[in-house]
Amino acid sequence: MTGPLASKYTWLHGGSLSLAVEAMTGKRPEYIFADVRDPDKAGLINAEDALRREFRVRLFNRKWLEGMMKEGYAGADHMRVMASNSFGWEVMRPGSVGNENWSEMKRVLVDDKLKLNLRDWMERNNPYAFQDTTAVMLEAIRKGYWEADAETTQQLANEYAQSVARHGLSGHMTSGGNQPLDALVRQKVEGSPGAASQELLAQYIKRIDDQVPMAAADPAIAANAPGTAPGEAATASTVPAGSSAALGSSTTPTGSGDASGKPAATPPPNPADVSTAQAAKNAVVSGQKLERTDSPNQPAPNAVPQLLTWWVTAAALLFLVTGFAMRRGAP
Repeated sequence: MTGPLASKYTWLHGGSLSLAVEAMTGKRPEYIFADVRDPDKAGLINAEDALRREFRVRLFNRKWLEGMMKEGYAGADHMRVMASNSFGWEVMRPGSVGNENWSEMKRVLVDDKLKLNLRDWMERNNPYAFQDTTAVMLEAIRKGYWEADAETTQQLANEYAQSVARHGLSGHMTSGGNQPLDALVRQKVEGSPGAASQELLAQYIKRIDDQVPMAAADPAIAANAPGTAPGEAATASTVPAGSSAALGSSTTPTGSGDASGKPAATPPPNPADVSTAQAAKNAVVSGQKLERTDSPNQPAPNAVPQLLTWWVTAAALLFLVTGFAMRRGAP
């Protein structure tokens, strides 16, 4: 935790201060580190220069990656942390990572540029680390921090969808409940040619619905999905397309209905269920009221005698210890 990429506090604290200065003055301030790793060569370095140097010596360095691979699960998680911190840097200091470093990150961690079998190793040791890394890259593209080409975006979306279909959602702070990211993934996977892409999309949607069955089945929960305004009912724009929450809403799925093509009639609600729900809603919560056991007018105990007792005791002990020490020191 000694570098700007390994620790979140460099972009979180210094980045927040930089944004505050920029908001107040209209000018982006310089962000400078004191580099004291070698006391004999201590000096100052620009934060962006230190960040790019750390990319080279850590995340893009074969020896560093091999060292992390020896740590198993924790090593994969540290790679994920560095990808996540890269996103934090871009938010606080736009352009600090840059397109080239994002592209190199994808070439090393996803394409296995260094021939370390990183993809298979992560799959065995920490598959969620790989999933979260691809999610961070996709979010950087979606928010415009990384100007990636269409082929790169397509590949990352397929990798992310395959990970979710195989292992389920990790619930990472980047992807958990992020419906715009989910919509991007579905769009890219659906747009891929071939039956395999359609099968992947179906598996991706099914895994999400299976993992969050309550949100998919209960419109009240879906109405509170991320992206839904308070008090606003969930719509196709707030519920992931293709999920059972979207398909199970008041709209009729395409192709449903009788032979004439008319939409199937919605069955009336069961009166017994309505009355039970209404009774539960109107139920009055009651219980035993807690009362004070002491009188509110009872005076607080006098603390003066207690303090006097403590002082007398302490003085007596000090007198005894001093007398014992003087006796031992006498000839």
